[in-house]
Amino acid sequence: MDNILAVQQKLDLSRNQIRMIELQPSLDLEDPIVCRLVNLTLTDKLEFIALSSLLGDAPITTEYITVNDRAIRIPTTIEQALRHMRAVFLPAMSLNSNSNGKSSSAEEITPIQIHSNGSGGGNNREMMWERPTGQQPQSPLRPARKPPTWLVNVLRNVRSILPDPHKSRAAARDPRQTPNTLYVWIDALCVNRNSPAESSGLLGHMGACYRQAKMVIGWLGLKGPDTDLGVEGVAAFEAALPPTFGEPGDEALHPENYAPRHEWMKKLEPIWGECANSPYYPGIYDLLSRPYFNRNWILDELALARYPAFLIGDRIMSWNQVLAVNRISEEIHDHESDVCPPEMKYLIHEWPLGTVYTLLREHEKRQRLERQQPGYTKTPSLSTTSSSKSR
Repeated sequence: MDNILAVQQKLDLSRNQIRMIELQPSLDLEDPIVCRLVNLTLTDKLEFIALSSLLGDAPITTEYITVNDRAIRIPTTIEQALRHMRAVFLPAMSLNSNSNGKSSSAEEITPIQIHSNGSGGGNNREMMWERPTGQQPQSPLRPARKPPTWLVNVLRNVRSILPDPHKSRAAARDPRQTPNTLYVWIDALCVNRNSPAESSGLLGHMGACYRQAKMVIGWLGLKGPDTDLGVEGVAAFEAALPPTFGEPGDEALHPENYAPRHEWMKKLEPIWGECANSPYYPGIYDLLSRPYFNRNWILDELALARYPAFLIGDRIMSWNQVLAVNRISEEIHDHESDVCPPEMKYLIHEWPLGTVYTLLREHEKRQRLERQQPGYTKTPSLSTTSSSKSR
């Protein structure tokens, strides 16, 4: 990855400059990554997404991407994350444009075809590099799925992070037009660790980027065979959990929600089914067992985020969804239930969720400090309920 230095321009630290990956849109998930590395001033108006990712086990494998018209090797995990971010967020912004009152038809939206089964498309990589310049699909490709509602809502007022589908189509017709781009910050590509000036302020620099990003995405890796069901199961856990569960006084107001009655858990009966034999269980276990969740130091990065989320292949989960699974498993573990099967109490011992609280603790500590600052305004970030252990 040392050759990334060849395309890094020196930062003007006196102007609070940072480097940013300017990611070009694509119609297909398997298209190679094409981007620019640009210097921008970090201000409140700069809209970008930060990527938080493990680099993988040694020796670190690499893939080629195109940066500033040069072939550059980067860790495979980061290349995979960039491709899937590009695929997921473009449909989100397309739908956002519609919800904000822009008129559009099926022909006006530039969608992305997502057809990966989790293999990463490595066998097709050289073929994609050799695609003739200017060749376009015969007809627009439809996205594989709409983005989740929570993602559209988070990005409702964020215009410049993601490609504008209308401008992208204009650029395809007129080479003088430049399509909008997806701005991504990731320390492995955007920080020159060989520079004494940058390295001396590295922690503060990284903290500022994670705090000011509109979202911080934790990359969990490629999908497995049970990922889709796992993501659906995690979403069902969040949907079932009452919004005020665990808050002081809530048990007196809603005794039916607490042990042993747990009326709301009836919604989860299709999910846990026959427990270990449930079709959802392997997917949920796989999601929560990803190495990302077992690294306290990398969860500290997400603790700085305005709105953290997790990406696994082409599926995205909000922090609230992961936290809901943690709190429900805590409730099942600590209390008897008339609704939850007894086998679940033993199965959840295998779910490695303890480190998730690192993120919650650090985020709540930062929020307390921010509330003490003049002109504090609340940001729509980790809207969570209290732990059931506080009852």
